[in-house]
Amino acid sequence: MATGDLIKLGTLYLGGTKRERPTRPWDIYVTPSGAPGRGNIPMYSNQSIEIRDTDSDDAYKIQWREVNDNGKRLLISDRVILWGIAWDVLNSLVLASGKNITIDGQQYILRLLTGGTSRRGSDNYAGGSPVSNEWDRIIVNEAGISGLPVPTSSDLDNTQNSSDLNGTHNQYWNWFYAHTWGQDATAAGRVIRGYYSARFLNDTAKSSQAMGGWRPVLEALNTSPTLKLTSPPENLLGADGNCEDTSKWTKSSVYISLTLESNNKKYGNNGIRYSISGYGSKATGGFWSRDLLTLVDKSQYYVALVDVKNGNADSAFCKVSFKADGSVYKDGNRLTDSTQFNTSHVKISPTDLATANANALTVWGVVTADEGEYAYFDGFRIYQVSQDTYNKIDVDPEYTGERLGQKFPFTDPTINQTLSEGNTMTIQGSVTDTDANDPVTIYLQINNGTILAVDSNVSDGATAIPFAKTLTYKNKRVYSGTTDLVGADLAENTDHTLKVWAEDNKQGKSTEVIRKFRIIWNRPPVIDGENKDLGSFMQPPTVKYSATDPEGNNFTFSEYLNGKQIRSFQGVAGQQYTVEISHDAWIRLDLDVQHQIKIVATDSAGISSERIFTFTRKETHIEFMLEYGNPDIKADFTLDGMPLRVLVTLERYLPEGSSIESVKVCNNYLDAVPTWEDCTGAVKGNRGYLFTNKTKTAANWAINLWVILAKGTATERVRMSGYGGAFD
Repeated sequence: MATGDLIKLGTLYLGGTKRERPTRPWDIYVTPSGAPGRGNIPMYSNQSIEIRDTDSDDAYKIQWREVNDNGKRLLISDRVILWGIAWDVLNSLVLASGKNITIDGQQYILRLLTGGTSRRGSDNYAGGSPVSNEWDRIIVNEAGISGLPVPTSSDLDNTQNSSDLNGTHNQYWNWFYAHTWGQDATAAGRVIRGYYSARFLNDTAKSSQAMGGWRPVLEALNTSPTLKLTSPPENLLGADGNCEDTSKWTKSSVYISLTLESNNKKYGNNGIRYSISGYGSKATGGFWSRDLLTLVDKSQYYVALVDVKNGNADSAFCKVSFKADGSVYKDGNRLTDSTQFNTSHVKISPTDLATANANALTVWGVVTADEGEYAYFDGFRIYQVSQDTYNKIDVDPEYTGERLGQKFPFTDPTINQTLSEGNTMTIQGSVTDTDANDPVTIYLQINNGTILAVDSNVSDGATAIPFAKTLTYKNKRVYSGTTDLVGADLAENTDHTLKVWAEDNKQGKSTEVIRKFRIIWNRPPVIDGENKDLGSFMQPPTVKYSATDPEGNNFTFSEYLNGKQIRSFQGVAGQQYTVEISHDAWIRLDLDVQHQIKIVATDSAGISSERIFTFTRKETHIEFMLEYGNPDIKADFTLDGMPLRVLVTLERYLPEGSSIESVKVCNNYLDAVPTWEDCTGAVKGNRGYLFTNKTKTAANWAINLWVILAKGTATERVRMSGYGGAFD
């Protein structure tokens, strides 16, 4: 804040009713030269007088000029705001010498200016004495205060004309035809300043007469800190950008049609469909938002974005206009994709904002299209960003195209952010305090939880103090480091409130900046498919699966067969995997009973889901052969001499309907192609079998047997518990 700044602060209430700022701030009974009519300053009629917190409607905001003078910060009303009040009334209300009040959390002395105790000589137009009075030092600017206007000779002479009314000095202080009571007593009464000239002084005014006007002065007792929050960001377009109401937008041509489109939208219930009809040729047109100039700080940086899906037009894009006549503007990136919504954006600098004139800072949706062509828009938004972020836009790949759109998504204006498991929320901004050497502390609070001191620093009276804190949402709670900021689980589908404010060491407190957010409880990974019975198998079943995590967290898979883990590994979202049952595990599974394959996906927070498949192992035959990979088997059945005869006995249980389907033997198993001989009849008859083969190609003779038992129609289980026999 600097001397000369226009400050809009507080609202006047008379008799408990708020009153608009006068727009014709002169005598209510007179039409001055060059004026459009009589003044419209509110008239005092024995009501209560209050200045309360600032109303949201600009028309009700009192306007002040800031003056930093001799170690004091004064806010002087730029006009008389109450007419026809006696000095005695002001004094009885303690509004002359002053009383303490609080506006928007800041403490002030509310008083009158000093105007001098007498004229300088006998000339009412010469100014007041002593010369240190505030009217002459500040309003007339005899002190030469930088940032304040200096009256011209016309403002100081004894003639009144339209030049006085419309001059720079009067437009700044509105003294023309407006009496202002001063604090001072004079030899003949009380002092009144202004009306006929900027320096005019009446030192004979009677304190009991309702002949003066009230021009209040605020003297800051202690300047409260001012806090700006840049993250979480606030969409300056608010609900207008949700594209749920076409009446919020103004078309550039009667040939343009704007309709709500429920089938082509990215947020909420609808998008806006732009189409052109009746123009007869290709044209570039658009639709624009309300004026945003009063919502931005011209010294800051911004980015405007909108999501666009082309229909069949040449292109569609975002645009920001800085002049009412459309002569100064910036176009965003043009989009042609008709398959999905993509982000078009415009970045805005203080240099851009310096060109903006009143009622002209607007965000547009623009389309280049021919007759009957169209495009869709959704999610208009404009966010304040840091200079560092501004410099990264269109340069750093993370701040380009769709990644930029993801960093600055459209949000419900009442809900700035939605946090899911593991997400962070950055609290970032700056604080200024015009009282040098005041320690300033920034605080935050979620709901009614723990108040956290974010940062603390000593103000130099001018430089903004930056601050930043990153909070983490996990397991239904929000943490700063290891500190639980609420102390209880946060509910889903509920607005939670983040408050950020600053305090100095003199009980000065900034306005609380509020952001709302919601949380999503951590959800387990989602495994595709559904639990089911796979049926009966004679070979290991094939089970394929994949998974994704709703919050994008990392996750692991664990596979189980009848409760015993097969393997565990890090999963990749969307990638397909296969459960593999080894041969050894398969043949050990009981027949004709249900078995279970279970797949468990567990995210990084320990939340898991599972998918279960059941199956039955079925066999129609028992088949076995001696395993020569076993060294004991190979040693026992490898011979130097040619085997001539073999006796095979089977320890088996064959229920009714089952049978020995086949028993084969060979005496040259080590050959590349062994000679198998059927001895089924001999085994069934418990007799020995004479080999017919007399040749081999391997170095040694070797006996093996190959047994197949058939279940057939048996309802009981076929069992084979061993084998025996002899050979010679």
